[in-house]
Amino acid sequence: MNLNKDLIKNVIKKYCKAENVIVVMDFDHTITTFSSSTSIGVYSYYLGKEYKKRKDLIDRLVTKYDNKLIVKYLWKKKFELLKKYYNQDLLMKISENFEIRREFKEIIEYFIKHKINFIICSSGHKKLIDIILKNNKILNYKLLANETNT
Repeated sequence: MNLNKDLIKNVIKKYCKAENVIVVMDFDHTITTFSSSTSIGVYSYYLGKEYKKRKDLIDRLVTKYDNKLIVKYLWKKKFELLKKYYNQDLLMKISENFEIRREFKEIIEYFIKHKINFIICSSGHKKLIDIILKNNKILNYKLLANETNT
């Protein structure tokens, strides 16, 4: 996807007042480049064979069942598995492998300058996304993403 910052700016200038605009954007491969991993799938590369084996089993079960209750339970198990293996040092190491699009950095500066509210939505891991954004000096945002209780 090509993030057309000029188009976004022109639409806002022409049709909207900044106080009435809330921009909502996905994180993975919209704010980050296509060469970056996804903020939930990246863990398989770092947590070893045992984690990957268990996660792959859960993923297969999720695709097998078409029952919301079962899928919800399996996703809960997936996050419990992730909590078992990850720590702050791992998050810092993983965060180095994400690249923010240059266009996004420019557009977020425009939003901040013009007091336009900005929300990032992701099915990824909130702590990891926070670290990635802070590493890239992106500090003014609201983030809706999966949280863990650790």
